[in-house]
Amino acid sequence: MPEPRDPLPPMPQHPPLPRAMRWLLQAFAVLCLVMGAIGVIVPGLPTTVFILMAGWAAARSSPRLHAWLWRHRL
Repeated sequence: MPEPRDPLPPMPQHPPLPRAMRWLLQAFAVLCLVMGAIGVIVPGLPTTVFILMAGWAAARSSPRLHAWLWRHRL
């Protein structure tokens, strides 16, 4: 019988960011989230792209959020 594998690959490690860069990424994440929410209502404005960019920026600005997103089963 084969051994069960870990369902997730190891989490990538990023070097810590300076505080100013973290704040800029968090502001960018909020801006993208707002644009994505507006995109739900306004035809022609993409929603998915903005939500994905918001998730990337938020995860890059917070190691704790990145770890939670990486290990979340859904």
